[in-house]
Amino acid sequence: MYYNRAALSTVGTNRDLRRVALVGHGIMGRRHVRALLALPDRVTLAGIYDPDPAAAVAGVANVTSYASEAEAIADADVVFVASPIAAHMSTVLRALRARRDVFVEKPIGATADESYAMVEAAECSGRRLFVGHSERFNPVVRALRRVLDPTRIRTLSFCRVGALRSRARDVLLNLGVHDLDLASYLTDSRAHLRAAFGREDNADVLLSTERAPARVRVSREGERERRVLATTDDATYEGDLLRFRLTVDEREEIALDTEEPIIAQARAVFDALDGLPSDIAEGRDGAHAVRLAEKSLALMRRPHTHAAAPAEYVDSAE
Repeated sequence: MYYNRAALSTVGTNRDLRRVALVGHGIMGRRHVRALLALPDRVTLAGIYDPDPAAAVAGVANVTSYASEAEAIADADVVFVASPIAAHMSTVLRALRARRDVFVEKPIGATADESYAMVEAAECSGRRLFVGHSERFNPVVRALRRVLDPTRIRTLSFCRVGALRSRARDVLLNLGVHDLDLASYLTDSRAHLRAAFGREDNADVLLSTERAPARVRVSREGERERRVLATTDDATYEGDLLRFRLTVDEREEIALDTEEPIIAQARAVFDALDGLPSDIAEGRDGAHAVRLAEKSLALMRRPHTHAAAPAEYVDSAE
């Protein structure tokens, strides 16, 4: 569901601004800084912690550089975690134990077990845990949510191609989690693994949801591409998530809200914390996407497997 952004723009002006500390000031951290600074009526960027002191203050004027992660957490109402994936769990757990709300970049964790441990910690602490599945806020995806009733969807297909900065992790965990999450989000139902083919660099995953089957194709080999295709009984919706274009039956172009996804996502975090409608991914959403990626990879690694995943193999931890 979508709401008038202008009407919501004054929300928070009569409240104390939330103080946010950012942990990790690499490429994604710098993007989150820019998004937070774009919401001065909702949030104050209290400071930044990065193990490299020079990185912590790079390109940001008049913002505190914390001497330690503990100092950052202690000074914040909300902790944004944009550190490397392997460091997510330790920071998130420390912040939750300190009773801070947390936003963590996708994927939420390096493994499904880590991811669900963070979810359980959030539930035990009574704090909110959000995950940076920013493609939910891509203008094409926002438009699909606006014009397409989930119950009308008959098929969904995603294609995501792009080089990774590191080859240390497979494409499903680094790239595919976006689309594994979108399969659930766009159908408003939980996606389940049915089959997976390929390898770590080039994967093809088949899912089922309560509404429709979905296919996720992801590769680090080839020209950069992000596309979504949704069909109903009487129409085909084709979206280009890079060029922000959505058409129906290859002729009618749908107008898009072009607010930058990273800013729309940050706004959604504080909408959720203020008790307003929000499409932000919660911890359990992020953990489910990681589990789908992990189980898909395990299935691909099975020798000579071309059959659909058995039901007992799917989502057994939930």
